[in-house]
Amino acid sequence: MKKTVVFMLAAVLCCSFTGCTKKVDNSENTLEIAYYDAGYGYEFIERWGEKFEASHPGVSVVLSKSSDVDPKDLLSAGPGGNSVDLFIHGTVFNSYAYMGEKMLKGYDCVLEPIDDVLESKIDGETVYDRFMDGYEPKKVNGHYYSFSWATGMTGLVYNATKFDRAGYEVPNTTDELLKLCGEIKGDGEIPFVFSSATGYWTYLRNVWYMQYQGVDGMIDFFNGIDDGSYSRDIFLQQGRLVSLETLDSLINAEKKYNHGSVNTLTFTQAQAQLILGNGLMMVNGDWLENEMKSVEDEDENKYTFRMMNTPVVSAIIEKCETIADDATLSRVIDYVDGNLDRSEIADVSDADIARIDEARHCRHSIGGQHTVGIPVYATAKELAKEFLKYMATDEAQQIYMDCTSGNMLPFMYDIEKNAELWEKKSDYSKSIYALTEGAIYYGGDGNAINGLSDWTGGRENPEIFFTAQNAADRKTPKQIFDEEYAYWTVEKWNLLLKSAGLL
Repeated sequence: MKKTVVFMLAAVLCCSFTGCTKKVDNSENTLEIAYYDAGYGYEFIERWGEKFEASHPGVSVVLSKSSDVDPKDLLSAGPGGNSVDLFIHGTVFNSYAYMGEKMLKGYDCVLEPIDDVLESKIDGETVYDRFMDGYEPKKVNGHYYSFSWATGMTGLVYNATKFDRAGYEVPNTTDELLKLCGEIKGDGEIPFVFSSATGYWTYLRNVWYMQYQGVDGMIDFFNGIDDGSYSRDIFLQQGRLVSLETLDSLINAEKKYNHGSVNTLTFTQAQAQLILGNGLMMVNGDWLENEMKSVEDEDENKYTFRMMNTPVVSAIIEKCETIADDATLSRVIDYVDGNLDRSEIADVSDADIARIDEARHCRHSIGGQHTVGIPVYATAKELAKEFLKYMATDEAQQIYMDCTSGNMLPFMYDIEKNAELWEKKSDYSKSIYALTEGAIYYGGDGNAINGLSDWTGGRENPEIFFTAQNAADRKTPKQIFDEEYAYWTVEKWNLLLKSAGLL
């Protein structure tokens, strides 16, 4: 007889803090998974659980929705207060590994190492080697403790139907994007719709910073390095200011390129406006279609949406010796994209082309914020490890795509060879799949300083300062830039280095 995967509410998890009786068989044959129910839904985890039980006789999988429960609280409750064996959640579990005994007294690390999981093989290939470029797990103090379970690609989404009808071209550069906004506004349409409180524009701001500063410069930032040594002057990197200036040029309230309610819309309402055609572009992620299924089903227009390759920040020509203007930059991008012959940009150096090629492949993903973790004291941690191995299989990938409107786990899988699945993918998910090719993602490398934030004090969401209707409530890019540097006093910087064991 086929087993049925058992479900619990987050409230059951919370019972461990109030002394009520646990309802889960906390044994080595019961795998309790706490999952994050957000934009990707949870149907895929249901089906994974069913498949896992079928291939592991005598094993029960218990799924606990815990979106509103902080995994940190559960982990730090210890074996007497937490029965979860595996978290598939919306948090960065490596940050808990960095905390060591501070998370739970008596434990050097509250998480179970998963080195053996990543070294295990599937079809002759290690689990580690199956990860897409840019999604490889990072070590903490010599061990692996976590990995991403979502690709989480973000970018500028556009209404392809309306673009095609109006003859708008997808911009290569931010100057072209700015010009396009003027055309859209002139045609009586709304260029951008978003929720200023949500902070989605941060995704593009980070990419523009990365494009201008260069990947090596970005890595130096997250490693705390300026001119070869640890220094708070990383906050003076010019790319940080350029990215703010670029964003301000597009969404400043005075431009009137934004939906009239960007300061009152929730992100769900803003997404609905996009789907209904009330705004032609919005910064969003690969979860959009899955999250907005109900709106799409009710929409009679049935617009087609795609995610564009993020326009290259036009100010990058300041870093290029042989690219004099935005028109030349756009042609170089056409060449990098495979749409132009090298002879047509003969005066541009190979070095400048390489720089633009790197910039064209810069991406932002929230996959690093959607990770897995196993409590070191979990009674069924061996089962949890087996489940992690299962997640890296083609079967798990196919289920995930089928349940999330074509989204992908961060494991390599040539979906174009699966004609049935490829045919089911929407234009939107296909456009995102194309962006994974050669992607370079925003963030630090394995040596990044734990606890180092790129922006603080509300400055991580600059659109609220640029879109404020009252001019007195606005801040300029330079103000935000200077405030962030001033925040990082020598004392705060040295404290950060000390807590990271670098001073």
